[in-house]
Amino acid sequence: MKNITTLAVRHGGPVVTAVVFAVLSILPVAWSLQSGPADSQASLADWSPPGWPGALLLATCASLVAAVAGGYVGGRVRVPQPVAGALMALVMAWPIGITVLPLAAATFGVHLRTGIWCIDGCQVSLSDAAPWSGPGAYAQSFTGLVLVVPEVVAVVFLFLARLALRRARVILGIAFVVAAYGALHMSSVLGGGATAFACLGVGVVAWSAWLQARDRLRARADGTGRGPDGALDPVGPVDPA
Repeated sequence: MKNITTLAVRHGGPVVTAVVFAVLSILPVAWSLQSGPADSQASLADWSPPGWPGALLLATCASLVAAVAGGYVGGRVRVPQPVAGALMALVMAWPIGITVLPLAAATFGVHLRTGIWCIDGCQVSLSDAAPWSGPGAYAQSFTGLVLVVPEVVAVVFLFLARLALRRARVILGIAFVVAAYGALHMSSVLGGGATAFACLGVGVVAWSAWLQARDRLRARADGTGRGPDGALDPVGPVDPA
């Protein structure tokens, strides 16, 4: 058990940890791609299941690329500011995952129709026929802001985050910040991305909790040096990834 803990403390840095949680999210994200929208929406949007091999391939590509980018950027920010680090990981991962999905589908020839909206007809935001539809789909996620409801919900969550942080509940504060981000992107979350965002949100909170615990383990133990964040390193050189 001690050897496992030592290995995790030494190598479980921001990027590696993000990739681990991304791997755990592949199956539920693939399931969401495979299950698709309601039957009425599916018929109007030319939706058909990509098949489990294709769904797993797309989920793997999107999850891992987003994890590496989010883990790297968030990890660089989180040492002085853990909440800002978690937010940066989220800000990087969500749009990158959306962008990678249609690119991967077009590259590997996987049928993709997701991000379906039906108002007087149905339209698809992400499609293998439009490899660069990701940035536009992400931009469309802000259209829900005209309803005012997302902003109100986000403000409530940010207020709760502030209360949690004032009581030194950092991880709880991060969870509320993640919820606020999701509220501001309500259109993309509800437009077929609910499962993916739930996996990402839980992953960011767990990522932050593990890295906080890792820092404490390194600081409490008798060390032979110091890590890149100034905390005591109990196990020798630490992989910053």
